Amino acid sequence: MIDYTIKIEKALVLNEVKKTSAYIGKKLTTAEDPGAFERVSLVDANEEQLDRYWTEACSAATLALSHWQLLSKAQPLHAGDDYNVTLRLPDNWNATLGSSLQGAVASYLENMVLTQWLMIVDRGDVEAHTALATRAMAEVNRIILERVRPAKRPRPAHGGDVVVDDRRWHDDLRWYDINYWLE
Repeated sequence: MIDYTIKIEKALVLNEVKKTSAYIGKKLTTAEDPGAFERVSLVDANEEQLDRYWTEACSAATLALSHWQLLSKAQPLHAGDDYNVTLRLPDNWNATLGSSLQGAVASYLENMVLTQWLMIVDRGDVEAHTALATRAMAEVNRIILERVRPAKRPRPAHGGDVVVDDRRWHDDLRWYDINYWLE
């Protein structure tokens, strides 16, 4: 079994959440609603609430990954912590997808925090970001279930079939008698 640790920095995720909320606020600003940007975009005054949303999103991610989580290395999550979880994956897991796994979990956390924030300030975009979070977790599961194909057995040095005691062994392990084919 492979132990793979996912480490996601809280500051990076919350920075992306702030950028996205500012974009949504700018998009919603119209002549009828000139205060949409100030209402929707996150500022430092909302940091305490964001910490709570971060903790809830991390708990949801941990619950979703609990089947593969290495319980002996599970650590309690505090409001100011980054997200760290160690997964126990099969030996034939495709480890080249590690950065994709990190990105998918970060995307899940970002969309979960943003969904919780938008539920308070603007319910119009909640469904879209909930769908993005669901899609990100489905991608996490797809990456975790990805396996490396088994390698083929090595071929003979001279290439082709192997001859043993007047029998020729094909690469697919069938044999035939050489004399039968020479007659």
